[in-house]
Amino acid sequence: MENEQTTVRCWKEFDVSPPAARLEDYASINGEGKIVLNQRLYRSLGSPKAVSVLYDEARQTIGIRPVSPIMPNAFPVYHYIAGRRVWVRAAHFIKAAKLEFSYCIRFTAPHIEDNTLILNLHHTTRALGPKRNVSV
Repeated sequence: MENEQTTVRCWKEFDVSPPAARLEDYASINGEGKIVLNQRLYRSLGSPKAVSVLYDEARQTIGIRPVSPIMPNAFPVYHYIAGRRVWVRAAHFIKAAKLEFSYCIRFTAPHIEDNTLILNLHHTTRALGPKRNVSV
């Protein structure tokens, strides 16, 4: 149409991403040191009962490696009641590694190398919280 006016829009793009699809590997960490993995990623690690949490400061990478539950540095793996995710309480690790998170972050490229889950702090996005009823 010839008489249509062009509207100038001021778009704002937010630094968030959609939730991970159920088929994708999912890993996140929050400021309290709770590391969450979905079942797919957990099974890729061999479904361990405990893990060691490692940190490569130079590469800003967290490593999660399966270990025996009787090892001194073993963090137990807890299962959510629904069973779709597991979590590790790693608050002491966060403190020792001097890491700080003001919100929950999701790792966008978690992968396994040499039986260790690699979580790169340079490849993250803000994790979306649980669904809430929001009226607009």
